[in-house]
Amino acid sequence: MSELVKMDRRYYNSAIGSWAGFIYQAWCAIYVVLHYIYKAISKHKEDISFLNFKVYLDSYEDFSIHDESNKAVSLHQCKIYKSGSFDEAFKQMVENKKHLEAANMCNNDATMFFHCNKEQDIPKVYGIKSYEDHGNKKSRNSKEVLEGIDSLVDSILVLKENKNLPSSAKAAIIQFFEEKVTEIQKKYHNSKKQLREIAREEESAITFEEIWKLLTTDPMEKCSKTHLDRLIAYHFLENLAMKVEEYESDNLWEDLLPDMVNVMGANFTSMTKEKISEVLCRIYPDTNIHSGTKRLIEIANSKRIADLIDLIGEANQLTLKGIEWQINKKYVSPAVFEDTKISRRIWALRKNSANLDMLWEYDWLLALNITESVPNIAEHRHYITDIDDTESDRSIFSKNALASSLYGWKTRS
Repeated sequence: MSELVKMDRRYYNSAIGSWAGFIYQAWCAIYVVLHYIYKAISKHKEDISFLNFKVYLDSYEDFSIHDESNKAVSLHQCKIYKSGSFDEAFKQMVENKKHLEAANMCNNDATMFFHCNKEQDIPKVYGIKSYEDHGNKKSRNSKEVLEGIDSLVDSILVLKENKNLPSSAKAAIIQFFEEKVTEIQKKYHNSKKQLREIAREEESAITFEEIWKLLTTDPMEKCSKTHLDRLIAYHFLENLAMKVEEYESDNLWEDLLPDMVNVMGANFTSMTKEKISEVLCRIYPDTNIHSGTKRLIEIANSKRIADLIDLIGEANQLTLKGIEWQINKKYVSPAVFEDTKISRRIWALRKNSANLDMLWEYDWLLALNITESVPNIAEHRHYITDIDDTESDRSIFSKNALASSLYGWKTRS
């Protein structure tokens, strides 16, 4: 048994079993990791020397930062101020550092930091510093810590010229920390070891490299399809509702039929999240909506929502189960494209064909801003010069394909 394990229990009174009591220090830990990364890449954009560093939760201290040799370089204590003095906490932190130094688990020059929701006047005798954030503040409450995390994530992504959504990256990091806590708890329940011992094991640490990957990789790429379906439905319906409210309050309907748009909204609302995702694949046939956060932004942006409202608002019928029509026994589906040129729209359909079952389920795609109809997209040769001549009924370019036409639809001038 290591010398550290034999230490006085008061130095390891772990709170990791309760996320509610742990959340403030966990958020502070996330903030410190991000602040460390931000300071490193601010000095040198390509600096990734921090990747081998680690953060331990509620083991050596409330949390601690360790270098590539796994020695603590900073110890952090977090407190929510109620009343009275923190002198006992300060003394305990100093004693704890002495024990860690004696066990060769802490550098002699490791800094002791104190985090609190209210700024504290710490006597110099302790050698403890109030943590100073990137805004030169020495205290932050929970809300302010989260706002600081937002700001740091955004700043890091800007510095790295990365187009990931800051809010998604932040959510992924926080979720990752929560999962780590749950993982440690499960190990504890299935082990005879003390919880504080498990929390000190190297595999219990969170590496800066793991946080870096969450920052620089689109979080949606790692989401399950069900989770992504929910996100797509949420963002789409939220933006659709806001746009309809804007049209209503500012009387922007002009010659559109608001009842048709309301029917569409009601149809979407009654669908499962998975069904909404399926229908949106059809409505936005030039976009693989499951390819990540950036595509999620594209289908929920104001311009494309407005185009959809224009398209539906000029219709005079919709089925109750979905967003489609039947005209002269032909099945018709609305389609909203990013590009206005017909040749580019057809090329986009070809590129995204693997994600489009609807191309053999519908006879016509109804789109805005087409001056002439295209009876057969496979025969539209202005842009497509090489057609797969396979006879598979699943090929959208086969002779038996059903969805082979683009139909023009007038729009408001």
